[in-house]
Amino acid sequence: MYQPRLDGIRGLSILAVLAYHFEVPGFSGGYIGVDVFFVLSGYLITSLILQELRAGTFSVFQFWGKRIRRLLPAYLAMALACLIAGFFLLAVSDFSRLAMSLLWQSLSASNLYLKKYVGYFDPPSDLNPFTHTWSLAVEEQFYLVFPLVLFGLRNRSKAIPITMGVVCLASFACCAFVQSTAPVEAFFLTPHRAWEILAGGGLAFIQWLPTPHSTLATLSLGMVSLPPFTFNASTAHPSWITLLPTLGTCGLIAFATPTTPAGRILSHPRLVQLGQLSYSLYLWHWPLLAFYRYRWGYQFSLQTLWLLPLVLICSTLSYRYLERPARTLWPARNVVLGSVLASTIISALACGVLWKEGFPERFSHSSLRFERASLDRENWKLQGEARLKKLIPTQRQKTTRVLFWGNSHRGHLHPVVRILAAKYGVDIEYPTQNCPWFILEPPSHPCAKATRLALERLNNGQYTHLLWAAGWERLSTERDFETKLQTTGKLIQQTGVNTTVVLPIPIYTIPIPARLSMATHWNEDLNSLHGNWSQFKRQIAAVEKTLASTLPPSFHQIDPAPALCPNQNICLTHKDGQSLYSDTNHLTIAGALELLPALEPYFKRISQVQ
Repeated sequence: MYQPRLDGIRGLSILAVLAYHFEVPGFSGGYIGVDVFFVLSGYLITSLILQELRAGTFSVFQFWGKRIRRLLPAYLAMALACLIAGFFLLAVSDFSRLAMSLLWQSLSASNLYLKKYVGYFDPPSDLNPFTHTWSLAVEEQFYLVFPLVLFGLRNRSKAIPITMGVVCLASFACCAFVQSTAPVEAFFLTPHRAWEILAGGGLAFIQWLPTPHSTLATLSLGMVSLPPFTFNASTAHPSWITLLPTLGTCGLIAFATPTTPAGRILSHPRLVQLGQLSYSLYLWHWPLLAFYRYRWGYQFSLQTLWLLPLVLICSTLSYRYLERPARTLWPARNVVLGSVLASTIISALACGVLWKEGFPERFSHSSLRFERASLDRENWKLQGEARLKKLIPTQRQKTTRVLFWGNSHRGHLHPVVRILAAKYGVDIEYPTQNCPWFILEPPSHPCAKATRLALERLNNGQYTHLLWAAGWERLSTERDFETKLQTTGKLIQQTGVNTTVVLPIPIYTIPIPARLSMATHWNEDLNSLHGNWSQFKRQIAAVEKTLASTLPPSFHQIDPAPALCPNQNICLTHKDGQSLYSDTNHLTIAGALELLPALEPYFKRISQVQ
């Protein structure tokens, strides 16, 4: 029997997600709307499966067919629209990434793609129109296995809830453990999310539910409503704290009947209507927002709000003319076959995009030249040495030994550091791994060997100086940033080595090479893409304060930003027809060479060359 209040729960969850993704102030934890979806999905689908199992009418193939009818038509329309929009709006490499994301989701595996392939150097996932499909992939992977398990245990009815309970607890324990060591895996992988779906599914076995209970229903509504305002990017989610919205959603399902105050709120016609549109809203809001950010940037403003009517229009059309007819009006067989055929065609189009390498013929040579800067980081070492040989014909005797330590923000300084080291007779050494901290990691950690060896050599006096460069602004978003910073600072101080820290450079939200490429393609003023000095200083004020207050006062600092921000006015993103950045936060070789004036005094000071 249809229960409007359940659509009201969907309405609450999609409101939280929309507010979070549109960066509405105060909704820093709106991402928990997805967790509410998981719980509600588990309850509804488990209830339907159990009902059919008890009636002896359940079929796994019919179940999967219903899932196709429910999800695929609207999704395919969105996917095709993204491919078309990407052809006109995305740079070559980004169009290829879009096609790759689409192909992974055609296998219901976009969560695996995001977990494995969207790494540190990749463009922000906020700009990928298919990022939001990770949650769809989690559900589909779960529902690929779940009905088979229930069907296999159909003759042992008591074993079903016991099995679900054991798996739920195991999944939750695994999630809580992995969150502390591999939070990305905890977020994206189905085994670490299954407990939320199973928590909702467990309610389907309690035959006396739902039952009205005003107090518990109101408490549950608070448990669901509080996290969107109190959680944020640093919250350890999913983990123990995710029990709050999960159990809150279970409580709403169990106790918020229409006779309770919470139930009456959930049954409000506008909230119910929003819940009915929730799937289409979820599908369409993210690609529209991603394309908007790609074109105009991240800043939330009233201008952004014009997207909301567009999202509502696309979602309403999708619901009325695809989602609802596919479920209730069109012949089931035709919908399934048509969806599979359409999916095959769209996947073939995506393969074509990859085969044509993003269709570079769409752009002029000058436009493509900017985008090729994204490959520059792969040549830091090779080209840096080539320029070294060209610019520095001779080397002086090296009597100063420097350990150049850090992550990829050390790596992008490699060309200019090699030049200056040769010029001033400094012996420079650096690890092959990108390791920002001096923390003794477990042996399996990629930085364990390099860190141990570096600390041994520092303690043995094999280095006279330590130059430490890292992406401080991005590292500062980690929950344990200050702890790691303090621990590393103390370990370095104990060695007695003369230490200098390289401060942050301006970073951006959109990959600079792609943005310059598209701006050239659209005949925009490239100078409008430079950064702003005042905005940059406000952006890094907290990071610089933390570095100054946490690290030992004996540590020196080098500020490279003024070299990129002449006259402390604009911060250069390009110069003389070359991009100074290879992505959002790493410099090209041309960008690194701009830092010569900032780094040269350091090498001159530490060397014995007068």
